[in-house]
Amino acid sequence: MFTTYKTRENNPKAVFVGDQTPLITDIAQYLNERDVELFSGKNLSDAFFGNYFFYIGKESDVKSFLEKAENKPPKSLLIMPIISGELQKFLENNYLNQIKILLINKNLAPTAEIVEQIIDFFFTDLNRTLDLTSLMPIDRAELKKENLAPKIATPEVEQVIKENTEEISLREKINETPGIVIESPQIQIEKDIQSLHKKQAVEKNQNNKFPVTKNKQRSFFSKIATTIFLALLVLTIIFLGEIIITFLLLSTLRTQDFKNPNLLKTKTNILKFVSSNALSQWRTMMPLWEVVKQRELGEGVESVLDISSHVSQVSDMSVDAINDLSLVWKQVLSGEQNNNLNETLSRLKTNITLIDMELAFIEAKIKSSQALIICQKQVVGLNNLCKNGQEKISTIRQFTIKAKQIFPLLPDAIGLNGPRKYMVMLQNNMELRPTGGFIGAFAIISFDAGVLKNVELSDVYSADGQLKGHIDPPLPIRTYLGQEHWYMRDANWNPDFTKTGEQLAWFLDKEINVSVDGVWAVDLTLAKSIIGVLGEINLPDFSEKITADNLFIKTHENTNQDFFPGSTQKKDFLSSLFKSMMGEITAQKNISNWDIVQVLFQSFQQKHLQIFFTNSAFEQVIKDIGWAGEMKNTDCGINCFSDYLSLIDANLGVNKTNYYVEKNIEDKIYFQKNTIQHAMTIKYKNNSPISDEKIGGIYKDYLRIYLPKDAQIVETNLNNQLLKISTDPIATKSAVLQAESGNLISVGVLIDVRPETEASLTLVYTQPLIVSNNPFTYQLSLIKQAGTQADKVSLNFNYPETWNFKPINIGQSNSGQLTLVKNGEVTYNTNLLQNQIINWEIESK
Repeated sequence: MFTTYKTRENNPKAVFVGDQTPLITDIAQYLNERDVELFSGKNLSDAFFGNYFFYIGKESDVKSFLEKAENKPPKSLLIMPIISGELQKFLENNYLNQIKILLINKNLAPTAEIVEQIIDFFFTDLNRTLDLTSLMPIDRAELKKENLAPKIATPEVEQVIKENTEEISLREKINETPGIVIESPQIQIEKDIQSLHKKQAVEKNQNNKFPVTKNKQRSFFSKIATTIFLALLVLTIIFLGEIIITFLLLSTLRTQDFKNPNLLKTKTNILKFVSSNALSQWRTMMPLWEVVKQRELGEGVESVLDISSHVSQVSDMSVDAINDLSLVWKQVLSGEQNNNLNETLSRLKTNITLIDMELAFIEAKIKSSQALIICQKQVVGLNNLCKNGQEKISTIRQFTIKAKQIFPLLPDAIGLNGPRKYMVMLQNNMELRPTGGFIGAFAIISFDAGVLKNVELSDVYSADGQLKGHIDPPLPIRTYLGQEHWYMRDANWNPDFTKTGEQLAWFLDKEINVSVDGVWAVDLTLAKSIIGVLGEINLPDFSEKITADNLFIKTHENTNQDFFPGSTQKKDFLSSLFKSMMGEITAQKNISNWDIVQVLFQSFQQKHLQIFFTNSAFEQVIKDIGWAGEMKNTDCGINCFSDYLSLIDANLGVNKTNYYVEKNIEDKIYFQKNTIQHAMTIKYKNNSPISDEKIGGIYKDYLRIYLPKDAQIVETNLNNQLLKISTDPIATKSAVLQAESGNLISVGVLIDVRPETEASLTLVYTQPLIVSNNPFTYQLSLIKQAGTQADKVSLNFNYPETWNFKPINIGQSNSGQLTLVKNGEVTYNTNLLQNQIINWEIESK
């Protein structure tokens, strides 16, 4: 029925029972291409032969399977045309996510999208049932006539079963030979226990005929207890050694930085061997835990050991993925075409998919009741190991999920389907602008056949000087910068990069007649992080040594001092720096490619790197991933109230004062029956020395605060001075501007903060609290501005003491913590390193 290819030791196994339909064939092919071994079983009992089980049939055949499973089934997908409410409820209450239901017409000819949907559901979805019957309605009359009994196994599978049977028979024949006995520790322990029960029964039945003295009874029980104790002691000593090694290795892997893949591979192999043995030993001891009525504890340890085994699989595949990533990295950046690039990308994609599948299993396993029993034990280091491990796995899964989404774009993006050209916008976030910083320079990079062909840097002023015609700039740029025309250097006024990326591509075409396939926005923080991985960068042409600590100062000195129109010093310095960094990445053997990937991933998450594609399909993928820099208040669903807050600063002081500026946000949120009121205070502190005229100076900030569209402004004051609503289409020092922006509104205000002083802005606004049911979910989206570092945010929630206010995702997907919790008041403090979505479950009374 299925062909198996063994491409890696200890491959996961999938067992299939039931009709071989097109759907089953496609699922099997999908798994086989990802190194999962396939087997066809005779009946439902064969489910326990593999790691994954797929059954296509009817509900009545499932009952015997559940009876044999005894709450320990393999990860199973039951494919049926219909299911009773009774069975569905039973599965949900007893098997967590181990058993899932797919409702579908077995005659459906599936597409690749349907198969991927089913695979994602099976391995990663938290839902237990997937209903696809709408794709092809089921004829219930025909359903009654169908015989969906399991089919007979193929010769290949019968051979596997035969080999297992022969192995057992061989052991039995050897045991029949006088003087030779081969038994596992588990069999020996079980026999001892059975012997104990039998002898007790014989003593009870023969008590009247052959009385046994108390001393003999004690002697008998003592021998049995000693036998069991010694067997348990031996197994425990072996197990403890293995479990200690397992947890030491887990701790090492948890802090491993992947800089030495060979060392990591060795540790991984040791972990795989030790954890497998420890798991086997522990399962041998399980009958004893049942005797002493500690089955839950035994199952908890078994679950943790099972997790460590899967962690070793993830680590093993991660090493392979990192090695492939290194090959791709060097092939793309070296400038040398390689015909194996497609093959390497395909292998890398497969590895990431398998890693994500394993991580999904581990996540579910950690949250299972068995694992929680152990993780909640107050054992030194164990609780922290579970907590840190769960956080690390969650972080890695964020990467693998996004990597799976973006991988289909890579071949086209790097020119495997034809030449591609991109604009890389270099933003200086020490002079903050809405999408990350002032645009001082840009680069045009070209890819062809999967290779970086050309990089050409330019000073933005050189391109702006070639603009023909007049374009009206945004009013704040005209008013506060004195610019009569709109140029590319100021084209990032819209904080939504999906709009700004398109605007920049338009300016590039109009100014220097270059069309691009996309726009990338990077800032100095990204460059600093990469140099932090590479180490010191030597620029002999400028007699400079650039480090992560001096990058900003050295860049400013070599690009801005003594600058005059027509000067090439900015272009020359940035070109030299870029080429040196690229040389270090491709030449140094001790650089961790994983560290570079982590920097890029973190930069996407923290908005120091943003992407816009002119291809609408590609752009939609980037939006879905969350790397497009889109500004939009999304609906959080039924019976959920969606709130939104984003602060966008624009430095219009023609200086680099953001190098010195600190910003703190405090928002007091008051919940009432039908209303939510915000009293928000934003504090700026300009630490610029009065004597520093080169970098520092007055911080002239045009601030825009983005809020939900139904927000009503109650009061605004700056440094305790009440501000009025502006009647002109621009904010001033005495008046705020309220304007619509998509499904949001913006509140603009002009703020001046002199060196070594502070400024404070207070904004009070209300929103109607409209929800359909009680309890309800409150979701607050805190959206970070691109280019900012880690603004401090304090949220103080106030509500009637009779209400229940329960956090849903604080401490999981968000980095902040609750610092004050009492009746009617909760405070949440965080550093806004990246966007945060905060959810609360609220029950009003």
